[in-house]
Amino acid sequence: MKINWKSIPLIQFVLPFVLGIVFYDSTSYFSNFLFVSSSLNFLVLLFSVANSSYQFRWFYVLTLHFFVFQLAITLSHFSFSENRVDFFLNFSNENSTFLIEIINYPQEKENSLQLLAKVSAVDEVKTSGKIVIYCKKENSDSITKGDVLLLKKSPLQFDPPKNPSQFDFRAFLKKKGIGHFLFLEQGDYEIVANEKPNFLLNKIHLLRQQLLLRLKNTELNEDEYAFASAILLGDRSELSYQMKSAFSATGSMHFLAVSGLHVGIIYLFLAFLFPFRANRRLAFLSLFIILILLWTYALLCGMSISVVRAVLMLSFVSVAKYLNKNSNVINTILLSAFILLLVNPYNLFDVGFQLSYVAVLGIVLLYPKLNSLLTPRFIFSRWIWKVVCLSLSAQIATVGLSIYYFHQFPNYFLLSNLLLFPLVPIVLFSGILFFAFSWVPYINVILFFVLQSSIRFFNRVVVEVEKLPFSLGDYLYLAKIELLLIYLMVFSLLIFLYFRRFIWLNIIVLLFIILQINSLKQRESQIVFYSIKGHSAILFYKDQNSMLIGDSTLLMDDKKMNFNLDGHLSKLSTKSFTTLKLNDEFENNFLWKDKFHFQFLNSRGLIVTKDYEILKSDSVITIDYCVLAKNIDIASLTKSYEISLLILDGSLPTYISKKLEIQCQELKINYHNLKESSLVKKF
Repeated sequence: MKINWKSIPLIQFVLPFVLGIVFYDSTSYFSNFLFVSSSLNFLVLLFSVANSSYQFRWFYVLTLHFFVFQLAITLSHFSFSENRVDFFLNFSNENSTFLIEIINYPQEKENSLQLLAKVSAVDEVKTSGKIVIYCKKENSDSITKGDVLLLKKSPLQFDPPKNPSQFDFRAFLKKKGIGHFLFLEQGDYEIVANEKPNFLLNKIHLLRQQLLLRLKNTELNEDEYAFASAILLGDRSELSYQMKSAFSATGSMHFLAVSGLHVGIIYLFLAFLFPFRANRRLAFLSLFIILILLWTYALLCGMSISVVRAVLMLSFVSVAKYLNKNSNVINTILLSAFILLLVNPYNLFDVGFQLSYVAVLGIVLLYPKLNSLLTPRFIFSRWIWKVVCLSLSAQIATVGLSIYYFHQFPNYFLLSNLLLFPLVPIVLFSGILFFAFSWVPYINVILFFVLQSSIRFFNRVVVEVEKLPFSLGDYLYLAKIELLLIYLMVFSLLIFLYFRRFIWLNIIVLLFIILQINSLKQRESQIVFYSIKGHSAILFYKDQNSMLIGDSTLLMDDKKMNFNLDGHLSKLSTKSFTTLKLNDEFENNFLWKDKFHFQFLNSRGLIVTKDYEILKSDSVITIDYCVLAKNIDIASLTKSYEISLLILDGSLPTYISKKLEIQCQELKINYHNLKESSLVKKF
């Protein structure tokens, strides 16, 4: 089978553009010479097109690729506000006055409200740049979208991750053009104006709030409401951590995120209601209605990347149908990706963007080949086989990224997809019809019954599948080279399915062996003192066995544990994970611990908790580590212990940490403050 590259011309734009973004992200290289070079390149490109001939077509193609590559670097550079001349920090000092405009509606977080703002001016000088605003929930009615605030509080920079392999929230926000934040109290600002929001966008926001309120005023319980608001309107703010974990563990998270599946079902329904007829006026009317309704739905769902990708693609398909043209699905995918990357090159590094496009490419390229491997005899078995092939196609395409970012794999993804896939259209249509007819007696009762019953069954399936033994493979880790090996295997599988050359199966086996050998690297034994605000956490690791000592509040908080520890435990390829409370006693072949003391291999330590009292001793005990989790007189402690390294715990209040730091300096004791960063000691 020969690949016809002429049928997918957009690859000549998308591939060099992606390479340009990756090049800039890896090197941060940019110079003003690029402007001159790009301009000259563009003129050469125009000349090449005007004087094109078959003999020199290679020159035209090379010039085009180089121009697109340079364009990607330039757009990537200026997508960061700090690279612009008018960036707000270039004009600010400690006494500056900031004029900021709130550009989104308040989002409720666990302990605060979060808003996004643009810095319009500093000391009356026009500026650019975005910051995140946090304020107390009591201020929910005082600040809203469009408010212009005057304040004298300087924005702060986000901290880097303090623990090994922890999610880098600062880098995540930087790729979204945000590098600073502010905590605002009631007296820190003055509202000086209100910019009226866009009329259409405001109306859609109000409609979304009304629909969410309509759902909330029903008999749905908390989990049912959270599920309904997520699958119908893309609002995932009400989803509990436990619910997200259950869906993730069963490979059903994609059902919660409004994406191609949901938009595709709605599109098929709209195409059925408004078919493209032979009459051009009626066909144009159908196109207009379909596009308006699709984009309205995208706005209602918050314009997430997965929704925008799906709506863009289906918009192109609709226009092609109206023009009686056959659209190449690969070109449609590439065009939608190119548009999103032109708008913001750093969409490329958005996890949703990557998973969305890799999944749809996997379905388009793998599904037809997998489906053709078997032709079941009966209609029901054919349907099951199609769902299996669809799930396998998406899973094969996304498995590398899923493990790389989330460190887990749902072992029963096929089972959950088979059971849940038929329920999605039922939930969608019953939900949409309930919104439309909630004011009609009797009909609204029937529609709500169908909606609630399907949601309950959906959630029950997820919970039961999660309970199955070995439902989740966790603490999985992929380095970038291992991620590359996995996608070389996926590429080799594609080549084999399309060309049927068995040498590619040999290549897959070889790549798999290399991957396994690379994953067998021996990890060093280590003690890790984690930096977690308000908590104590110490990890002892040896031969893929991890023992965590922590305070009881932390050990019961799965969300906080996973955020701070999951990446590191996965990198260590942890197979056995045990937790102990601070004062628990324990002993195995590499760790001994009593109420306050521990010995790991040849290292000895003391954990000073709130129950610890200094005892007088005739001899001085030598210890390697002393962890202070309470305020204590260090001078008195040194009469009983000779301490190599004193560690100020993350559970200590900041003022006490500072006080103990001064004592350490006066006594000339080596110390490490976990408020600043974690500490890893390898053996």
